[in-house]
Amino acid sequence: MKGKSVKEEEEGGRKGSVSIEELQKKMADFAKERDWDQFHTPRNLLLALVGEVGELSEIFQWKGEVPRGLPDWEEKEKQHLGEELSDVLLYLVRLSDICGIDLGNAALRKLELNAIKYPVSLCKGSSKKLTLLSKNTTTTTTSSSEKGVVNNDGE
Repeated sequence: MKGKSVKEEEEGGRKGSVSIEELQKKMADFAKERDWDQFHTPRNLLLALVGEVGELSEIFQWKGEVPRGLPDWEEKEKQHLGEELSDVLLYLVRLSDICGIDLGNAALRKLELNAIKYPVSLCKGSSKKLTLLSKNTTTTTTSSSEKGVVNNDGE
């Protein structure tokens, strides 16, 4: 990828946020420069993504619960975590681009659907599955579907 080198990024750091569109363009350029578009099929990208999720999981394997901010982790471990998280993100962005999915809007839509599926009044402070929560809820005049509660479909 063109732009700052890894060393320049580490020394100067990047300020501000990065858009999904910028990542899509950089990934598309990266693949095109290497003539890798021929290999970037949805199936291949998904399998690569799953592999990277496995590598990410290995970092946490055997560590038990880890507090937010990773206060006991060495900087080298945090850097490795950032690299593996980035691999997952980049494959996800590339997969969505190849499939023609607007990932940002799809994510916002999913958040809206989850807000309906998991209403604060029913779920706040609970880690129970929605199916267990809704069994404990009784209504006298309004059905659960009218209140926007949807059965948990495993997503």
